[in-house]
Amino acid sequence: MTLRTRRSVHAGSWRKLGQSWNRIYRRPAQRASLEPALSPDFRLWLLAVSLAKAGGHAPFDNGELATMLPKFNRTTGEVGQYGSRALNKIIERLIDADMLAPSSSSRCLVVPMHKVDVHETERTLCPEHRHNLAWNGISWCEIDQRTGYVIPPPKRSANGNESLRHAA
Repeated sequence: MTLRTRRSVHAGSWRKLGQSWNRIYRRPAQRASLEPALSPDFRLWLLAVSLAKAGGHAPFDNGELATMLPKFNRTTGEVGQYGSRALNKIIERLIDADMLAPSSSSRCLVVPMHKVDVHETERTLCPEHRHNLAWNGISWCEIDQRTGYVIPPPKRSANGNESLRHAA
């Protein structure tokens, strides 16, 4: 069985499934992530969306996320950095709200494919997760870049080994 995703350029088939969509542009989203009036949770999510690569992965070097998401003191106007504990709390809230995949961390924020369609054709591996699979809200899955369909996992034989799929 093949599941349909919203990877098609033509949205008509997706709308038949009761879904509609809008676009979020990367550069404006990244600029908005620096807007002091927005909540830290929303700013972090916008940053993740703006930097997401194949499979929705937005990888960061050690400490890079803290520098890219400034902490604003609305009373004094001071700008600082979030500590790792505060960043982890923000990430946990976004995971609890199903806006990031459960394996997200300060080293890689994963935007779920059922929330945002990341149109990225470069299939480089995420340095943190060591794959470029997408999170669909239930499990990791691979997307066929040509068709936009979810590729089902290989079938396992009785002894637990992966069986080869034969083209029809």
